[in-house]
Parts: sequence; C-alpha cells; structure tokens
Amino acid sequence: MKHSQFCHVEAANILNIHGVPNIWHIPLLLRNQNAHHSILKQLNLLSIATPLDLEAWTRRAETFDNLTDSVRIAMVGNYVGLTDSYLSVVKV
Repeated sequence: MKHSQFCHVEAANILNIHGVPNIWHIPLLLRNQNAHHSILKQLNLLSIATPLDLEAWTRRAETFDNLTDSVRIAMVGNYVGLTDSYLSVVKV
C-alpha cells in the first residue's frame, strides 16, 4: 500500500473509514477491517482478549437505519446573538 510506504505504518494497520449511514456503523466498519486485532497486537493483549460480540450493536445500527420519524432539537445558549458562537453546532 502506498500509505504504508510513505508513513512507515504496516499495511494491516491502515484503515479505510468511509461514509456510513449512521455513526453506529463505525465500530462495525472497524471490526470488518480487523482494527481490534491490530490494536490488541500493538498493545500485546492478544493473549487475554475475549472474542468480539457485536450482535446487539449490529441490531442497534440496523434499527437506526430504519428510523423515519423526524425530531426537532432546540438549543439554548447565552451567546445566541453572536453569529459564530454556535457555528459548529448549527452548520450542517
């Protein structure tokens, strides 16, 4: 891999984090790329690690994929009059 050659990181430790339908899919994406194995190996914890069980997590990710109702979220703050006070929250 090109990235591995230029940043001196093993190819097995380079992850591809692409767009996902919702944030609950990120751990599943990392699991599918064996990120947990690379981390445990680096920390020398492979011998004591327990098998992954992400069944409940997978169900939650699938549940969020199928949500259709909208939710209104209100934000209350002290400095709402300033244009950039909450820009990171307001900007979508």
